[in-house]
Amino acid sequence: MQVRIAFAVDVDPDYTVEEGGRRKTKGKTRLSFVHTKKGLAWLLEFLREERVPATFFFEARTAKKLSRDFNLRAIAKKYEIGCHGYEHEDLTALSEKEKRKVVMKARKTVASLFGTTPAGWSSPYWKSDSSTRRILRDCGFKYEANVCGETEETAEGFVLLRTPKKCALWALMEGKRGAKEHAALLKGDAVIATHSWHTDYGESGKAKDSAERRMRLREIVRLLKSGGARFVTVGELAKGFKGLAR
Repeated sequence: MQVRIAFAVDVDPDYTVEEGGRRKTKGKTRLSFVHTKKGLAWLLEFLREERVPATFFFEARTAKKLSRDFNLRAIAKKYEIGCHGYEHEDLTALSEKEKRKVVMKARKTVASLFGTTPAGWSSPYWKSDSSTRRILRDCGFKYEANVCGETEETAEGFVLLRTPKKCALWALMEGKRGAKEHAALLKGDAVIATHSWHTDYGESGKAKDSAERRMRLREIVRLLKSGGARFVTVGELAKGFKGLAR
């Protein structure tokens, strides 16, 4: 049976840290979008060259910022567009009223900027709960692409894509795992996810420069393709998704 792989990108501000359910800059006085802008430009060219479909989950605030430099509606014609919060909120730390307000505001903003209504949601910090998924469904979302355990409950009529944290591309991008090792983890349908800024900026690790991280990303994509995997959007993967074989 052919394995389906969905390539997902969370598009949000340059690397920051969580604090009190909100996003705070790491050692800076204000948010930066320099690396996410450069990374997104590279990713769009990379995906075009490799002929790989993908889903971009945009944080609404970041989408507004990048609308000055990118033709967002043109991007939406080539790739699936989803939501990644409004200001990278941890929805599990909010009341139901606050959650609903954030979800609706994010969806409305992304729809307005891209000219298409998003069906998918990627929760910031990989944090979600049954209340969040019920609200997402009620606000018109069809699925959530998240890193969740097998015991997580979902709302009726709503798809939760359960993919272990180990399938995220963080370790690969930071040089802590090789492409062959990562590919060996993907024995079933799965989402492999990265951040737009991560192709232009990294933390500590062996992959210290953007050229090396980009090479690693290209290597894993080509390795999966040569192994017979079929790349799809996250929305397509959500149809009949059963999760990665552990």
